[in-house]
Amino acid sequence: MDCADNRSASHVGSAALCNDLRGPLPWNMLTLGLALGLALAAALPAQDAAPNPLPMSVVFSVRWEGELPPAPAAVRLDPAWKERNPAEAKLCGKCAEEGRLVDESLLVDDKSRGIAHVAISLLGLVGPLDALREPLLDNKDCRFEPRVLFAATGHGLRVRNSDPFAHTARLSDGAGNLLWNAMLTTTDPVVTKPFVRSGTYQVLCDMHPWMKSHVIATRHPFVVVSGKDGLGTIAGVPAELPELSFVAWHEKLGTARGTLKTKPGGRVETSLDQRAFKRR
Repeated sequence: MDCADNRSASHVGSAALCNDLRGPLPWNMLTLGLALGLALAAALPAQDAAPNPLPMSVVFSVRWEGELPPAPAAVRLDPAWKERNPAEAKLCGKCAEEGRLVDESLLVDDKSRGIAHVAISLLGLVGPLDALREPLLDNKDCRFEPRVLFAATGHGLRVRNSDPFAHTARLSDGAGNLLWNAMLTTTDPVVTKPFVRSGTYQVLCDMHPWMKSHVIATRHPFVVVSGKDGLGTIAGVPAELPELSFVAWHEKLGTARGTLKTKPGGRVETSLDQRAFKRR
């Protein structure tokens, strides 16, 4: 039938049919095409999202360049304090004589030239804080151990006394505001109040004025404190970004900042020396 010729009454039904074909045809074709496209997409294997880059490890090396600083001096015990506390003075004096009780504000290893007690944190990262919840700070041989440590923000610090006499642990923030203070008379650890804000805190012993430690409250686990050799490794570092920034802090040298290029699944080594640090 010729759909163009539908002028006679006998062709009314045929004309209606022709009009039905002319109008809906493009929509029918669109619907059919869409259905075929969906069927084809369902038949093809699903495409997985691009996997995240493998985490990397970062090794920091903090060393002293040039002439080495003087060796740390032994802690000098006040004669009046020694007279008032003969039992404590006996142990603390022995530790000082044996080189176990020294001024720890700047420790540089004469062999490796490594700078100890540098706190390093990568910036702009997040991660679980399980390993940094309630770390242990010990009072041992008339000193705090360790000198510098990280702790999780929102959690406290475990403080223990391993010496045969009493100590205190007075915890203050950078502005000198007291967070916690307690007398420690046994080896059972005591948990401090939680660190409500990230930042650097100081721990002092009111009974032994040379004793000092520094706690850095952090919101992520990608941190490390350099050892005697000046080395510190952070493992499992996310490598999605091409570069990461870091900040390094030392109680006497000040603060250093830098960036490093990421290497998914690999190992990145970063070095800095005392000249990179600036005091505020």
